[in-house]
Amino acid sequence: YRWGPARRRVELMTRSVTVALAVLVAVLLAPAADAAQTAPVVTRRERLVDGLRHEMFRVTLDDGAVARGNVVRVAHNGRLRVEPKHAGGSIPGVETTPNMAAEELRRGGLAAINAGFWLPAAGGKPHGVAATDRVVFSGPKTQWGRPGHRGTLAIRDDGSAIFSRLAGKLTLIRPDSATVAIDDLNYVPLAAGTRDGELLAYTPEWDAPVQAPRGSTVVVVSKLTLPVLGTASATVRSARNTSGRIAIPARGAVLVGYGRARARLAGIKPLDISRADWIASVDVLPGGPLIVRDTRMTPPTDWVAEGFSHQRHNGPRHPRTAIGVTRSGEKLLVTVDGRQAHSVGMTMWELAELMMDLGARHALSLDGGGSTTMTVLGKTRNRISD
Repeated sequence: YRWGPARRRVELMTRSVTVALAVLVAVLLAPAADAAQTAPVVTRRERLVDGLRHEMFRVTLDDGAVARGNVVRVAHNGRLRVEPKHAGGSIPGVETTPNMAAEELRRGGLAAINAGFWLPAAGGKPHGVAATDRVVFSGPKTQWGRPGHRGTLAIRDDGSAIFSRLAGKLTLIRPDSATVAIDDLNYVPLAAGTRDGELLAYTPEWDAPVQAPRGSTVVVVSKLTLPVLGTASATVRSARNTSGRIAIPARGAVLVGYGRARARLAGIKPLDISRADWIASVDVLPGGPLIVRDTRMTPPTDWVAEGFSHQRHNGPRHPRTAIGVTRSGEKLLVTVDGRQAHSVGMTMWELAELMMDLGARHALSLDGGGSTTMTVLGKTRNRISD
């Protein structure tokens, strides 16, 4: 982007906490309520700049327990923008939200919350498709190294937001026009000796030489940028059977096929990425689950389909982080403290109800637990649980 001097930023960031996700659930039933969860009561309110407000709130839950949290309201006024930021600007990057917020404050970042989940095996790769400035840097794999639909936020050129579930697809178009799957972008290979193997793509965001497994076919291309939607052409610089360290060109990519997946590199040409209904998206941030759509709570069975189990993720009360958008286009950046005396946290159902009470038309849960953090003007405003 090129920003005018009056434009300010609100950041979403990744905190260095390892989160293991489970994918198994039997029956999902919303917990029976003894009494209705109350609407949030604002206990403190401050105006930061025109169109940007910070509020602290208290919610009494259905069993009488109390949860406390923070919300930053970002007006859709053309002067403020919500942007995802990745630690260090590369895949192998993890950092605490306060440290990232302090750095971004010098560049005009006014408030920040932690963002989505990341894969420790890849040193910080987001779970699912992610993009900044229209360039994709993370592929479709989520937890356990499998691709899947993931609740995702996209920000358009005009600052408006799309909330949906996205399962990215990265394909290679061969000279005969047939397409073959590229298993992921910027991810570590499976364990050595895997018979089926994989076809992986690496871009400069990997920020290190590629380690090709023994017996790989490696294709190096130049003049390549992967868009959020559409086809990108590239010039093949080399294609050979090799292994070990492979440098990634500054404006190019490396394709690595090993095991049976080597056959997919026979006669390559442009790379193609399909992203249905995400045209004109500038930034793409995976999170999950998608908890509110069109002012209604999404079915809990959908949360499980995204990889979040009732027993581990949805049912217990934990610290929570979420982002939403109102009918007017106002963005809501929300944190809820938890696992502490002053605030018990929330279940996923309680978080969804909170977001609806705050006025969200659509809302996406983000990484929670010890990752839940909010900073405003460089100061941490919530109480981090661990």
